[in-house]
Amino acid sequence: MRMRLSPRDAASRSPGPQRSPTRGPPPDRVRGRRHRVDRQGLRRRAGALRHSAAEWRGRRHDPSSSPRRATTRGAPGQARERLAHDTWRARCRAVGAAPSTRRASYRHHSRDPCRARAQYPGSARTARGRFGRARPHPHRRARAETRSRPRFPSPGRRHRSPRTPRRCASRMSCYLAADSQRFYASRMRGRRKSRIIGPVTGPHPSTHGTAVHRPADFEAFWDETLAILASSPVDVHFEHDRLRSTPEVDVYDVHYTSYQNVRIAAWYCRPAGARGALPAIIHVPGYVSEPAIPKGSARDGFAALSLAPRGKLRSHGQFNPGYPGLLTENIVDHRTYGYRGFYCDAIRAMDVIFTRPEIDPGRVAVAGSSQGGALALLVAAMRPETRCAVVGAPYLTGMIDAIALTHSYPYQEINDYLRQFPERRESAARTLAYYDLINFAPRIVCPVLINIGLRDDVCPPETGYAVFDALRCPKELHPYEDCAHDAGGQWHGAVSRAFLSRHLRGPT
Repeated sequence: MRMRLSPRDAASRSPGPQRSPTRGPPPDRVRGRRHRVDRQGLRRRAGALRHSAAEWRGRRHDPSSSPRRATTRGAPGQARERLAHDTWRARCRAVGAAPSTRRASYRHHSRDPCRARAQYPGSARTARGRFGRARPHPHRRARAETRSRPRFPSPGRRHRSPRTPRRCASRMSCYLAADSQRFYASRMRGRRKSRIIGPVTGPHPSTHGTAVHRPADFEAFWDETLAILASSPVDVHFEHDRLRSTPEVDVYDVHYTSYQNVRIAAWYCRPAGARGALPAIIHVPGYVSEPAIPKGSARDGFAALSLAPRGKLRSHGQFNPGYPGLLTENIVDHRTYGYRGFYCDAIRAMDVIFTRPEIDPGRVAVAGSSQGGALALLVAAMRPETRCAVVGAPYLTGMIDAIALTHSYPYQEINDYLRQFPERRESAARTLAYYDLINFAPRIVCPVLINIGLRDDVCPPETGYAVFDALRCPKELHPYEDCAHDAGGQWHGAVSRAFLSRHLRGPT
């Protein structure tokens, strides 16, 4: 009786050349395969490298060095790839097969150590080898012999660019490595604190003043605009959003009609199960930011409306100048300027919030930062029902001054426009005067809280001081010296919440 053999036993008894299971694949199947690393061979070669490490560290970069030596001293991990490749070539010769020409890594490694650092910006920090010893920049190797390099450099040296005292074949690569080191060091989150440059130098921003003038027909123009806005119905629609609602907060998707019959979107939140009249907060957005769902205000016990004026993603069906683009949309004519309808969208938000039966009309605040800070001042000026306003880093204030004080966007849009059309500078300045919040400030009667950053390069602090000086109402100013456009947000949040609670939770 014949026994049936398994495929493995049949293969072992079949005639033909036999191979050891440790010798790798058959010769005819070697080509085109991914390399396998002989770890024992690597350990033997690593021992030889360990003995010659001191010699490597003492050598400067020599462009005329042998290709193999320059390759070994190249980018981090390249020596191990060369060892793995050589070991595989030896194994292929042992089995009588030609080795593949494909490298173990598909990335191109330059043979110039300086260029290797320029190609891999992440290696701007000191690279660490297989044996835990730091390999300094090629131009620092001689200096590295005389001092010990710590595992983590001190904060004063960690982000310093490598010096290039002598020329080499890849001098430009060294400069590129220095630039990449500065770039990546600025993105190392959690490794260091924010840099404190020092006290503000030069004249204090509060002494700058302003060149904004008030047009003679300013009041008449905006009275006419409000009359046009009032002639169109609000036509507001609230739709309960079950997906975004939570057991603590009810969320509503809101749409209403504004200036020129443009439909505007918004989010409305209220505490779930709340009874009685609720205080409300109107949140107005920044220039390029999209309005968030104000669940945080609802959890604090407020009803909250967060609107998306025309041009935002949820309201750009009928008006979409783009970003950049809104700030210079028809800037030569104050009657067709893009911000005329944009301002009306924010002003009409007060009518939208009053349509809710659970809102106390005497306790409605408005809050925002950057462009939202400007819109908060606008609503407080044009709607005397506003109980208080919280303003952060106000934008659209002292615009004719800001374009000379900063070269950051979005104010840079105006500078770009005037460079292209220098003959329109006078008409643009005349239009901006109708929309500058410094001219709206005298109309505000409710308490106002303002916070600014003295290092703000987006909304210059000089314009923040100018609008604060133009206010004739109860006001508070909180300048933060070492803050930029965030205007001290991480510290000022508690101040804003206390301000809102004091004015909205107290007696009407």
